[in-house]
Amino acid sequence: MDAGEIEHAVRGAVAVQPSLVFQAKAYLVAHVSGYTTQMVDAFIAEMGATLIQPVVIHRSADHNAVVRAVARWLSCQAAAREAVWALIGSGALVPQSDRMEQPQLDVAWTTVVPGSGGSASGWRFGAAIPIPARVSLASAAAGHLTDGDLYLAGLDLPELDSKVAESLREAVACFRHDLFTPAQVMLGRAAEGCWTLLGEALVAAAPADTAAQAVGRDLARGIHFGHLPERVATLYTNTAYADVAAASQVSHADLRGVRVWTEALRQARNAVHHATDAPLPATWETTATLLMGAVPNLRALWVATVAARSLAASLAAEVGTGPNSGGTGLHAMQRPAPGKTTQ
Repeated sequence: MDAGEIEHAVRGAVAVQPSLVFQAKAYLVAHVSGYTTQMVDAFIAEMGATLIQPVVIHRSADHNAVVRAVARWLSCQAAAREAVWALIGSGALVPQSDRMEQPQLDVAWTTVVPGSGGSASGWRFGAAIPIPARVSLASAAAGHLTDGDLYLAGLDLPELDSKVAESLREAVACFRHDLFTPAQVMLGRAAEGCWTLLGEALVAAAPADTAAQAVGRDLARGIHFGHLPERVATLYTNTAYADVAAASQVSHADLRGVRVWTEALRQARNAVHHATDAPLPATWETTATLLMGAVPNLRALWVATVAARSLAASLAAEVGTGPNSGGTGLHAMQRPAPGKTTQ
C-alpha cells in the first residue's frame, strides 16, 4: 500500500466503542492529575496505544500493523476526550480552566529505512475534540452515583449480566435527574435479576436435589419478588452448595445480609403502587443509600452465581449433558445463559 491507501485504511479502522469510553472514564477518574492532556496521554499509554512517530511505511514494513497502530491511537484519543466531557456532564469532573486544548491529530510518516533513501511527509486527521486544559475531581460519591459507567466500574464485575447492567445504568441515570422513585424501581429490577440468576445457577448445579427442583419449578412459574430472596438464600444453605460458598467466599451470613438490603429496597420500590406507602420517602438520601448499598450486595450475588455456574458446567462435562449433547432433564431445559456486558 502507498501512503494514500494506508491513510484511507486508517480512517476506516478508527472505532470508538462504548467499552473503550467506559475504560477511559474509569482510568481518568482514578488518575486525575489536573492537566487534562497529560491524563489523556497517560490513558493512551495504559492502553498500549502510544504512537512512535514517524511511522515507517517502507515496502518492507507491515502496513497492516501500521494501520492498526495509528487507528488504535486515534480511537483512544477520541474515547478519552469523549470520556472527559461525559465525566464533566455527570458531575464527576469539574473544569478548572476556560482554556480549551484542541491539538491537531497529525501523524508523521517516512519511507526511509537504514541503508536506503526515501521520502517523508505526514497525514492530517483533523483537530482533536477540545477539552478544558485542567480538571479536578468532584465528590467521589456524587460522581459515581451520577455516571452509570463509573458505577458499574465500582462494582468491578466485567462479566455482569447485560440486563442487570442496563437496569443499573438506568437507575443511576434516574438518580442523576432527581427521579428517585424510578431509580429505586430500576435498582429493584437489577436486584431481582441477580437473585433470579443465582437461583437458576444453583438449580443447575444440583439438578438431582429435590429442594433445587422445587426452586426450579418456582422460578419457571415466576416466583414473586417478595419470596424470591428467601427461597434462593434458603437453597444456598444446602450442603450441595458447600463448594459454591467456598469458591465464591460468599457465606450464608453474607446472603442473609443481602436479603436485608433487598427487603429494604423492595419496600421502597413498592411505592410505585397507588395504594402502598413506602416506609421512607423516596429522597436523595434514601436512594443514594440504596445505590451505595447495592455495590457489595449485588457483587455477592453475582460472585456466587459465577461460582454456581462453574460447578454446573463441571457437572455437565462429567455426565455429558452439555448444551449440544441432546441430554434431557433440568440441564436440557435450562434457558440459554444471559448475555454479558462490553466495557
